[in-house]
Amino acid sequence: MKRLLHCRAAVNPVLVWLILIMMLSGLLVGYNYMVFRNEQLSKANQMPPVKEVPGFELRDQEGNTVKREDFIGDLWVANFIFTRCPGPCSLLSQQMLKLQETLPSEVKLASFTVDPEFDTPPVLEDYAEAHGAESGRWFFLTGDQELMKHIIVKGFQVAVGKNDEAIAETAGLFVHSTHLVLVDRNGMIRRYYEGTDERAVAQLKRDIKFLQEKNDPS
Repeated sequence: MKRLLHCRAAVNPVLVWLILIMMLSGLLVGYNYMVFRNEQLSKANQMPPVKEVPGFELRDQEGNTVKREDFIGDLWVANFIFTRCPGPCSLLSQQMLKLQETLPSEVKLASFTVDPEFDTPPVLEDYAEAHGAESGRWFFLTGDQELMKHIIVKGFQVAVGKNDEAIAETAGLFVHSTHLVLVDRNGMIRRYYEGTDERAVAQLKRDIKFLQEKNDPS
């Protein structure tokens, strides 16, 4: 009996409380992570489709025919540039290169030219090589001028226009949207991101990750 009492007295109550506190802290951390995770997935669920990308049949930088159907089944990011651009196009292409380097290989990229009369496949091929584009993953697309305008303005619902300012370097060239557009596996636009804003691009990456983890078919 005395030995039993001695054993009980040997238990350090401070140690017991420390163990309990550590266990409770672990449970709390796990619970908070679960709540955070559910909140982030909920945000992904709040990306309802905006509209469907219209069908198209264009040529890429290698002269190959590329259709909207070629992107079905993959998440992809679109942007809008032209090779003679004296403004933000180089920055936008650098952002796309970063996406190519950091996103999973199954995520495709598509740069639609707003200057198709000048940006022929050979011109786009030189531009693609200069910006490190991966063949078969990052497509630079061109076609008939009216068709390109329809796809970009009516399809993606972004602005494109001629610059009529009397400035030698830019007169007659184009002003256009600097947005990146996230398109889901069914060819539905999900969200727009300002391509010159690092925070917006970071959000784009997070949204892609969530849609991939959800394996979202919509």
